[in-house]
Amino acid sequence: MKKLNLLFLIFCLLAANNLPQKFKINGYLKNYYLQENNHNLKDYFGNAFGGELKITNKISKNFSFAIAGYFSSFINTNISKNSLDPITKKNSRYVKGLVDLTDLNKKFIANLGDVYLKYHQKNFLMKIGRFKINTPFLNPANCKMIPNIFQGIYLSKKINTNILSFIFINAVWPKGTPHFRSLKNSLGYGYGEGVEPVKEKVKGDYYENISTNGLYVLGYKNFFKKNKFQFWDYYAQNLFNLAYIRNTYKKNFNKFKIIAGVEYGNEKAVGNGGNADVTKTYMKKNEKTQLYGIEIGSGFKNSLFTFNYNYVTNQGRFMFPREWGKMHIFTFQHLESTEGNGGWHAWCVKYIQKIKKFKIETDFGKYYLASINNHLLNKYIMPSFAQFSFELKTKYKNIDFESLFSRKYSLNSVSEKVAFAKVNMNLFRMILKYNF
Repeated sequence: MKKLNLLFLIFCLLAANNLPQKFKINGYLKNYYLQENNHNLKDYFGNAFGGELKITNKISKNFSFAIAGYFSSFINTNISKNSLDPITKKNSRYVKGLVDLTDLNKKFIANLGDVYLKYHQKNFLMKIGRFKINTPFLNPANCKMIPNIFQGIYLSKKINTNILSFIFINAVWPKGTPHFRSLKNSLGYGYGEGVEPVKEKVKGDYYENISTNGLYVLGYKNFFKKNKFQFWDYYAQNLFNLAYIRNTYKKNFNKFKIIAGVEYGNEKAVGNGGNADVTKTYMKKNEKTQLYGIEIGSGFKNSLFTFNYNYVTNQGRFMFPREWGKMHIFTFQHLESTEGNGGWHAWCVKYIQKIKKFKIETDFGKYYLASINNHLLNKYIMPSFAQFSFELKTKYKNIDFESLFSRKYSLNSVSEKVAFAKVNMNLFRMILKYNF
């Protein structure tokens, strides 16, 4: 099957210039360099090359069919199953995800991703098959070579300034893994399960032990002049229900602008949280928690400075599978996630500046998490930390370039085993992308 997928990609490249007019081919080639420097411990690096090749066939005025293949390959790296840090006996956290998280000795993967039928008429859109989705929690999470791709149905209807959405998902190709898995078996696939919420320092055991028939998403967005409002409800049958609201107001005074935003999330376990055996469940039965957030800022035409704050109650862990996307809340920073934590608060300042074709973004934040010994609120034994990031992006014709530097350090004294690949480290990435 893997050889067939690779042959398909080669065939598409050779046939690109001979496609009939009703066919359209596009995609990208990407080189991704990532360096992970752990203070006084083992460092990791990886230079990966990959891309996407997509063919769209316009069947009629309203119908089209699309199919896309993806591949990723290490050009150079020091990642392998045996590349453990000699002191902590752990492996890379970030670099290992550029190709295959499930097999660190594998240097190449290729597979079919998007395969969908699309119907579009005026303000109505429907997709059936496998495709990308972008919402605050369910999203491609483009921090890897290959993004998250979902299987199911997507419906969207625009009415004036209102957009209504319905999504059903029953399978996913999680970023940094080699192929699709059913939704229930995607949880924990290639990613750590953290510690269970029952016994202290006992590894979670929900991978391939979850029972659910899928994820149902309802969305409503109203983008009206100065105000942007959105509501999302993520219902994972027998797992959890997450209701999320965000409202952002923007006011311009000639070249000067101000923004203010609020967000709120309410999450609770559904059914038995995934398994009747509490040691194998994703969320404990009756577990619940809430998220609050504010954002205020100002700037000129090409600049913006914001102060962001989030607070999560200590009733339980705030969960959303990292296999399905990144949590794009107000204090979100690159290459990090607060998923799996309860009883925490954080602040973050962000500054964005655009200079001609260049975009500069820098941010600094502090995240005060629950104790690493509190298994009820700290799923991944993540210490409280601070993070500084500097990102530069530019575009020239069909070429995108971006570089990112992040520095993370612990706010408390922790052992090297806890700190390794989480805090007291530097991260540097550089991405060069050619779009065709």
